[in-house]
Amino acid sequence: MANKRQVEILNRGVKIWNQWRKNSQKREKTNLKDKETLPETTEIDLTDANLSEKNLSRINLVGADLSGANLSGVNFSKAKLTRTNLCNTNLSNTNLSQANLSQANLSQANLSQANLSQANLSQANLSQANLIEAILIETNLENIDLTGGNLYLANLTKSNLAQGNLSRVNLRLAKLIKAHLVEANLSYANLIKTNCTQANFYRANFYGVTTFQTNFQGANLTGISRDDWEIDTQNNFNDLICEYFYLRDKLENNSILDNQEFFWINQDLDSKYTGIFRAQQELFSTHPIIKYNYLRFLINFNVSIVNSLQSPK
Repeated sequence: MANKRQVEILNRGVKIWNQWRKNSQKREKTNLKDKETLPETTEIDLTDANLSEKNLSRINLVGADLSGANLSGVNFSKAKLTRTNLCNTNLSNTNLSQANLSQANLSQANLSQANLSQANLSQANLSQANLIEAILIETNLENIDLTGGNLYLANLTKSNLAQGNLSRVNLRLAKLIKAHLVEANLSYANLIKTNCTQANFYRANFYGVTTFQTNFQGANLTGISRDDWEIDTQNNFNDLICEYFYLRDKLENNSILDNQEFFWINQDLDSKYTGIFRAQQELFSTHPIIKYNYLRFLINFNVSIVNSLQSPK
């Protein structure tokens, strides 16, 4: 349960709360022994508190425990929420724009329709969080854990998701326009009808990704690992950037096809296969399974649409 005294102070307003925290730290500092260091925060217990619709802009809640709290509709803009425990909290329709939530625990939190634009969520835990229709424009999500999160219809335009864990995340109909997903883990993610225009997926993990009518126009897929990615011909790969990609389950020793190995796909391999992508004939002749999968990958990039592909014999 929440600390009643702390809730009472918080109800008096952000200015009084922040001053109280500042004074509390000063008192703690005077009681420290030599060589002891001051904890970064006074222990704040606001678990299960009902703070809905409050204006808490610029509040200092660093390291506070708000797990299970009702924070729906709260104005947290520019708030200090570093390392805050927001596990299983109701943050629907909250304004968290420009807030600092780095290393915060937001696992299983409800952030539906929340505004997180330009917020800092680096290294935060949002596993199994509900971010349906959330706004994350220009948000820092570097090294984030979004495992199993639901971002249906979320707007992540120009967000930074580099090295983030997006395994099994639902990004159906979401916007990843110009998003930065370098070395992100997208294994088994749902990218159906996702707008990935000009997104940077350099060396991202696409293992088992689901795509259908996904817009990859102008996106960078160089260096991705595409094991078990069934590519649909209705995806948009116009102006795609892809110098090489990994076929970890098809090539020995995790070797790659680099840009030196993109040669013309000779029609004598199969008269059906035409296009401007190029692949090494020697590799195809010695690896018939690779030939099939690689050609399927290239041709479905809409360089030229092929109606059917024959499985390798």
